[in-house]
Amino acid sequence: MEQIRGKFFLLNDKILPASQFVPEVIEYGTTIYELIKIVNCVPIFYDEYMERMNQSLKAIGREFWLTSEQLKERIKYLIELNCVRQTDHLRLVISFDNLFYPEQDKLFLAYLVQMHLPTPEQYENGVKTLTLNAIRQNPNVKVYLPDLRRKAEQLIAKNNIYEVILLDDQNHITEGSRSNIFFIKNNTLYTASLHKVLPGITRKKVIQLAKKHNIDVQETNIHYSELTHFQAAFLTATSRKIVPIRTIDNFVFDPKNQLLRQLKNWLDQEIKNYAVEHYQQWQCSGC
Repeated sequence: MEQIRGKFFLLNDKILPASQFVPEVIEYGTTIYELIKIVNCVPIFYDEYMERMNQSLKAIGREFWLTSEQLKERIKYLIELNCVRQTDHLRLVISFDNLFYPEQDKLFLAYLVQMHLPTPEQYENGVKTLTLNAIRQNPNVKVYLPDLRRKAEQLIAKNNIYEVILLDDQNHITEGSRSNIFFIKNNTLYTASLHKVLPGITRKKVIQLAKKHNIDVQETNIHYSELTHFQAAFLTATSRKIVPIRTIDNFVFDPKNQLLRQLKNWLDQEIKNYAVEHYQQWQCSGC
């Protein structure tokens, strides 16, 4: 279970001390969630995360009760209260019929979360992963699935690996348990079709950057037996950005592939540019 950072968190309209935060609340209802990287007070790619959150709510037949301006004001206030200055990560949680708070039919939480990022050595030499046959019934919706999360976390802890790669019922690679996945062959990117995976914002940015630089992108089925055909593989996620893969089960990949490294540099620059361009609307007051 993830750990809260900072001194305060938001529960509906109340600012509460971090000591009152109960992480298990996310498991007690129908829960939509997002994780947003913050750089110099700026929630990176904010509008795209909000669009995905609203799409997830629509998919489960719910609506958010805060206006976009009210939500933005609350997030900015929380960032200021916690004196966020450099890089941090913001968790947004919307939960319905949550048994942890039975007197309230809907909950909104916002808090800073402690992330366990890859080490410099892992970014340089890649990470180890294992596959797991598991299907997310509605992969386009970012809804919390406690059973799948626990199974993946147990596999990660037991085998001292970084991530679990999910296979569907036909042994096609879909995504990581907390990430999207790409493969590289002959300067072409391959990834699972969008309808089979969570539409990750970092995934989207990588595809856009690749096409901007005239890199071919194939969104297609990738069978487990085809893994020997690829030279490199990597994960994408909000907090971790691009993480090279060293192994998937017994398949070995090149973590220093040139295209992989170029994509990493392009994404880093995209994030820096966004933070600079949007600083005026998010700038923090003094602590």
